[in-house]
Amino acid sequence: MKTIISLKPKTLLVVFSIGLLVPVSGAYAYGSGGSSKTTCKKPGFSEFNPPHLAEVSPQSDFSLQVTGKVQPESIHVAVKKQAVDVNVKKQGSKILVTGKLPDSIQNTYARINISAKTTQNCKGSDGWLVQVK
Repeated sequence: MKTIISLKPKTLLVVFSIGLLVPVSGAYAYGSGGSSKTTCKKPGFSEFNPPHLAEVSPQSDFSLQVTGKVQPESIHVAVKKQAVDVNVKKQGSKILVTGKLPDSIQNTYARINISAKTTQNCKGSDGWLVQVK
């Protein structure tokens, strides 16, 4: 037995239109993907000196480079959670950060932590470990 469905042209047009609108309206619910929001580009840290796991003396000098659109006043360095005064010098598109290990840190491993913010307020951090003899 065959069933034949007979639809009037106006009914067919309404059913077809609804079928086209449903998938399209679902796409708009999630946005088009072309967002105007900019992505956060964190600062880069490199050229750690002394190198990772190096053996150093108390009050040894350290240095590193920071890249990206960094706010120089936002650069913060801590060694074993002790804030350290640093010198910040702009060198072209990079920033050279230099300082000394605290005298109070002796006969232990110490992590040198650095953090900075870019001009877009994107925060980045890094660090490395040295052995203080």
